[in-house]
Amino acid sequence: MKALSMVLVLAAGTAQAEVALQVSFSDAARAKLTELGERVVVNAMYYGEPTEAGQPYADDGMGLVSLGDEVFTLWPRDQVVTLGGAMAGLPLDLVVEPGLNVNIYSARFAHEDNLLDCGLVDAPLREVEAAPQAIYCKLIGE
Repeated sequence: MKALSMVLVLAAGTAQAEVALQVSFSDAARAKLTELGERVVVNAMYYGEPTEAGQPYADDGMGLVSLGDEVFTLWPRDQVVTLGGAMAGLPLDLVVEPGLNVNIYSARFAHEDNLLDCGLVDAPLREVEAAPQAIYCKLIGE
């Protein structure tokens, strides 16, 4: 029974994994967004290559299965964003290995265009869980 409990704890730990994003902004980006009262969107999408069970859910374009996403709307301040709240409900049996794609852009509440040029994350989940992921944002053209 003890071995079974250990397996369940390990399995639950995998499903509840967390990914830390260290989001930072250039002085110019922070100042411009603050001046406008604009916020920032962090869009984290989970995906993967389909298993046999996942084949019916693969998209027509790249043949990947979309597992779900997490979206945060933040003020433009340097901060750590912790992903993982949606992971417990992801249908991981549909993919060979889950991946994570993170894009950050201005929220377009105060300005109709995206104002930010940010780094991104696009890698297998096991790689991005291992260490905080730094994403730097600056103004487009900066």
